[in-house]
Amino acid sequence: MFVFLLNIIQNSSAILDEQIKNLAVAKCQISTPTDQLPFWYATWIGIDPRIALTKFVSFLTDLSKIDENAAKQLVMQTIVKLVGAKRTKPNAREKFKTAEYLKTLYLLAHQYIRVDEDIKHQGSFSPELRDDAQEARRMLFGMLRDTKGKESFLAIMELSKFHANTNEETWMLNNAQERAEMDADMQPWNSEQFLDFSKDLECMPSTSQELFSLALQRLIDLKYDLEEGDNSIAAILSNVESEIKMRTYIAGWCRDRAKGRYTIAQEDELADAKKPDIRFFSTKIDVPVAVELKLSDKWSGPSLFERLENQLCGNYLRDGRSRYGIFLLTYRGESTTWVLPSSGEKVTFNDLIICLQKHWEVISKKFSGIDRIEIVGIDLTKRYRQQGK
Repeated sequence: MFVFLLNIIQNSSAILDEQIKNLAVAKCQISTPTDQLPFWYATWIGIDPRIALTKFVSFLTDLSKIDENAAKQLVMQTIVKLVGAKRTKPNAREKFKTAEYLKTLYLLAHQYIRVDEDIKHQGSFSPELRDDAQEARRMLFGMLRDTKGKESFLAIMELSKFHANTNEETWMLNNAQERAEMDADMQPWNSEQFLDFSKDLECMPSTSQELFSLALQRLIDLKYDLEEGDNSIAAILSNVESEIKMRTYIAGWCRDRAKGRYTIAQEDELADAKKPDIRFFSTKIDVPVAVELKLSDKWSGPSLFERLENQLCGNYLRDGRSRYGIFLLTYRGESTTWVLPSSGEKVTFNDLIICLQKHWEVISKKFSGIDRIEIVGIDLTKRYRQQGK
């Protein structure tokens, strides 16, 4: 009867998460396990995983010191109640289904439901709790693998280290690669987008990835226009020493070629009073793409690396909605080399762009909420150097 009533509560849209959580928290405030405790911990984890998992791990640590077998039983029962198994349905809501919490649960399952203790049946058998727990442990990884986003990729990569030098590590690395490939795929176009593309070789972005691709392509078009175009005004822009004036020109150039597919905002203030130089917006998605502009001649090599990491990644893309950014550098010919902070090597502007891109690839693990950063460099001296030949 208890399980039946709890399921009714869990599945009722009229009962708020907070109401169920308060009940679960109260029921978990005991010092010794009971038959109902796994249900309540599963309920709590399903609604408030950040706090519930911390409390659950603490409870298990204390319990293990007294009765290790009781701790194992509690973990097995709780995880089965949380995610289900072949012969049982889950008894919880699903706020734990994020990369962060699935990774934590998977590691917890491996700690108490050890692979080397798994039961391997031959022939027909009657499944017991241990069989269900093994299945639930496997399902946790399946949920993580099926969760979209960079956080899942990084979580799987981290878990692969847990299985270092085993077949399990190779299998996990393959899963991480498949996750990255699936996330890199563009969403299928609808008929409206297909017709739009057939006219202008572009279409209205409907995802943040598509808006990023369009913004990046527009800046690459600008780079080509200034570096290679017959009507390039690069020689004029190379005399511009004000970042504000350069930003105004670039924003205006991109805005003039928007074709209704995006809008441009300059230095619109964020909640923490930070102001990205340029942000691309689309009417169909509430996810901007931030562009940070730097006049490279005015910055040292270490300062540019620091601004990429702390300003663009650390501040302007801190909003969980913004998963893509562009670091845009212009070169006016005043400086000839920049010093790399890691090696002290001096590099040209073109090599600086390459090194900044590689730096992002190195630090990207620190920013699990950012899918991609692209470095774009515009050499304003290239066109008139060619004309001088």
